[in-house]
Amino acid sequence: MRIPWRRLIWAAVILVPVVAAGIILWLSTRDLSRYQARLTEQVRKATGRELRARVPLSVKFGREPALVAEGVTLTNAPWASRPELARVRRLTMYLEPFSLLLGEAKVGKVLLEGAEIAVERNEAGDANLEMLPPPDGSGPHAGENRSLRIRANPAFPWINTIEVRDSVLTVSEGAGRPPCYVEIKNVHLMRRAGLAEFPDAKTERGAKHLDELGNMVAQGHRAVMLYLIQIGSAERFALARDIDPKYDAAFDRARSRGVEAMAWKCMITMDGIEIAEPVPMVE
Repeated sequence: MRIPWRRLIWAAVILVPVVAAGIILWLSTRDLSRYQARLTEQVRKATGRELRARVPLSVKFGREPALVAEGVTLTNAPWASRPELARVRRLTMYLEPFSLLLGEAKVGKVLLEGAEIAVERNEAGDANLEMLPPPDGSGPHAGENRSLRIRANPAFPWINTIEVRDSVLTVSEGAGRPPCYVEIKNVHLMRRAGLAEFPDAKTERGAKHLDELGNMVAQGHRAVMLYLIQIGSAERFALARDIDPKYDAAFDRARSRGVEAMAWKCMITMDGIEIAEPVPMVE
């Protein structure tokens, strides 16, 4: 059977603009305030907190269509040191193009830019991350004890990737404790059984962050490089020095300046991901 390549190419050339036009038309006719209101209500029902956006949802056209919100905040516990638990300068939700043609808005990736998240605990031991449904009965029923987990449906689907850029996480565990600056790297490379490694590719940004941690130590602060291993079978951790010699040099430079380093592995189950236990770092 002879494949009509020329016809297929011409069909693709014609189809791509049609699909793009269909996506733009679908997005331009959607009432985005309806999606924003549903998202806000879902968050309130699950956590008892209010999700707000200074700039309403808008559409970003391009190779990856997306919904964008700016000035996003999540309210804090009543006793916390500031009104917002999280402030996000820009929130981008990238949509799956083909789902749009089916009349659905499926989010494949979320990008947080300029996020400031404050995690704290009061003298009674309460943490502001402890969230409960509101007491007015509008929250999830008692049997829905997994309400904070994302469930796949057309309105609020499973999100495959959450990326964070230029953001700060502040953890306060009571007054009087000196600040500690922590850089966290996800680890998902294992070339030998039981040995988790980082990085899995060259990372100039990673080397830069190590130097920044060293600068914090030079200013009199405590700084920690934390490798979070997303492989339950990991027994040890090591740098993949052969993959990125520059990162290797930056790590040794940071350690010599007093930056601490540690590795913890996660336990991954169908119910979620939990930080399980530390693993030894080897040369």
